[in-house]
Amino acid sequence: MKNTNIEQKLQKSLPLRRQHQSEYGSWNAMKHRCTNPKMTRYYDYGGRGITVHEKWLEENYGFSNFLLDMGCKPEPHYTLDRIDNNKGYSPENCRWATPGVQAKNRRSIKKCKKISSEQHTYNGVTKTWKEWSNEFQVYSWRTTMAKKNLGLPFEEAMGLKGRKPCGRKAKG
Repeated sequence: MKNTNIEQKLQKSLPLRRQHQSEYGSWNAMKHRCTNPKMTRYYDYGGRGITVHEKWLEENYGFSNFLLDMGCKPEPHYTLDRIDNNKGYSPENCRWATPGVQAKNRRSIKKCKKISSEQHTYNGVTKTWKEWSNEFQVYSWRTTMAKKNLGLPFEEAMGLKGRKPCGRKAKG
């Protein structure tokens, strides 16, 4: 169980914050991202309705409650991760994850996967957006996806129409 070690450490003389500096840093950053509109990334968190579990915000015991619920990081390089990025920070929705796991759990990645597997028919042939991008090889599939998100028609997003020629002009 996560809590056994931590409950023992709560009894020690050193402040909990000093004993668990890394976990404290994660908790503090999470708290500010969601509650402080002056933070640069607030619009991605608190600004879009991401909340923090009430017990984790308690004035004197917020960090203690967080640590009891989450436990210590398994390894120093682990970071705080929300399992469902559309839900808030809570014991049920948070975990310690490696940077690699967390990178795959970003909103932009999930959107890319959805669009890359989206079907499109062009000249009577149906393929995924990613397959078309790989076939034409004008832009990367991420670039074509970004162009699609801007509302460009298929041929423009794939670089088949409306693309300015690049390179040097011929002399003469």
